[in-house]
Amino acid sequence: MRFRKLGLVALAAMLAVAGLAGCRTNVGTAASVGKSRISESDVNRYINRQGPNASLVSQARKQGQDVAPKSEVLQALVQDKLFRRVLAKNGGVPSAGELAASRDAAAALLFQTQLTGKALTAALVTGLVRTGIRASFAQEYLTVQSLEYTIIKRENLSQFSDLAKLVKQTGARVSISGRYGKWDAATLQVNRAAAVPSYLKLQPTPGASASSQPSTGGGS
Repeated sequence: MRFRKLGLVALAAMLAVAGLAGCRTNVGTAASVGKSRISESDVNRYINRQGPNASLVSQARKQGQDVAPKSEVLQALVQDKLFRRVLAKNGGVPSAGELAASRDAAAALLFQTQLTGKALTAALVTGLVRTGIRASFAQEYLTVQSLEYTIIKRENLSQFSDLAKLVKQTGARVSISGRYGKWDAATLQVNRAAAVPSYLKLQPTPGASASSQPSTGGGS
């Protein structure tokens, strides 16, 4: 059983293996975690100007969803900061080498995949690119999974609610720009289905054609 549901990025990777311009307060800030800030440029550096793959967009829309690369990237960046806070309060944050060493085990637990090493990275890169995210984000994404895996193993967690509880205990307040959606503390994800004023458009992907853009007020 998966410890949690896969996001669109992870889903796209597995499929590959199987065959707002709104309120301008706090301009330039995509999110904040406590006193730590994630800028728009932090998110944009990982976004492909070509946008998501048209077939993936079509597939997602048939399922009542949309493809939102910026929200996926921001979600992982927020999770990274939150998981590091949890680990800092519970035994310390592992070194970069220790996190890298746990990637295969993290993927096996969180994604229920037997892919390891270069094959795992290659599959993830394929999914990222299809979703409109640069291949360079693969390392950050895998690091986030390793951070989560470390918490699960170190604290012997058996359900996701226990992880969310540990995150809450850090006292870190998460604030997300409305153009991306709303942070859901229970799922530790960006909820794009949250109500957004009609005059606000969900964050578009730079350079993407109109046919491949997420629809205004998009789905889940």
